[in-house]
Amino acid sequence: MQVTLKNITKTYGNNVQAVKPVNLEINQGELIVLVGPSGCGKSTILRMVAGLEDITGGELYIGDRQVNHVDPADRDIAMVFQNYALYPHMSVAQNMGYGLKNRGVTKDEITQKVRDAADILNLSEFLDRKPSQLSGGQRQRVAMGRAIVRNPSLFLFDEPLSNLDAKLRNQMRIEIKKLQRRLGVTSIYVTHDQVEAMTLADRIVVLNGGVVEQVGTPSEIYNNPASLFVASFMGSPPMNLINLAKPVTHKNDKNELKLVNKLFGSQDHNNIQIGIRPEKVQYTYDASENSLPFTIDYTEELGASRLMHGKIADQSFILSDTSETEVKSNNIHLSFPAEALYKFDNETGRKIEL
Repeated sequence: MQVTLKNITKTYGNNVQAVKPVNLEINQGELIVLVGPSGCGKSTILRMVAGLEDITGGELYIGDRQVNHVDPADRDIAMVFQNYALYPHMSVAQNMGYGLKNRGVTKDEITQKVRDAADILNLSEFLDRKPSQLSGGQRQRVAMGRAIVRNPSLFLFDEPLSNLDAKLRNQMRIEIKKLQRRLGVTSIYVTHDQVEAMTLADRIVVLNGGVVEQVGTPSEIYNNPASLFVASFMGSPPMNLINLAKPVTHKNDKNELKLVNKLFGSQDHNNIQIGIRPEKVQYTYDASENSLPFTIDYTEELGASRLMHGKIADQSFILSDTSETEVKSNNIHLSFPAEALYKFDNETGRKIEL
């Protein structure tokens, strides 16, 4: 089912506009992830699609039907919450089939739908257990099973993995992706975790202060960020940003800043920030005309890579290194491939084409 948001807004009674005009088309079978920090409006948008929040302005369509004033129960959606929302006194099978029972579906049909969903989610052996007898990941699968049995046109996921530990989150991300692909149901997924967004989404919607900063595939968002916010929010570690307008405080920084300006070709540096991903920076032990001296303050060993932290022009900078060779000195020299550089306008925050 296609979902269309046309100039959707949300304003609360104290005149706080939580969501500014959002225009978005979600295609049939697509998994869209809304990502951003707390308070950016992502959950509010999801709740407006679900019918749990009134829409202040704009039009919302599910398929060809405008649903601004349609009750949640009549929108043909299924929602998976962060807290599972399972009934503790009911078995897994009863929890999964409860919504169907309320809709008057026959007992035999409920039993079959629950069994089919349990097979998909590897829950068949747990159907007689209570939620308290399950792990966190199993309980989240029960919550998804309750959504699946309804055979909805639209799945809504509201930070469903936030309560799980890191290992379980990784496992459940894979399961959700496989499940969504298998069922082919249009899905909207909300998270504050940019790793979840990158690994799950067909397309990502990056939100900041109620505004859509950028919409694109994970590759587009990572490799072609449209703004300073997207560049700094998406990526772990985030993009390095060197503010060429930042005052210089250390005595050696003036020479360093001149070299920064030379390397990055910036004449209008008062309005510019330069960005580069940590893994795109190259280093050597020998100085060259087009390199910057860099002192490693500390190193994070991550197994497959290491992160080397230091400063450029008195600003924090991170270099990501995937080589297995141990770094021989804390004093190295960095070079910056021209094709890996980004330029952003300090005033607007938007990317400037190089």
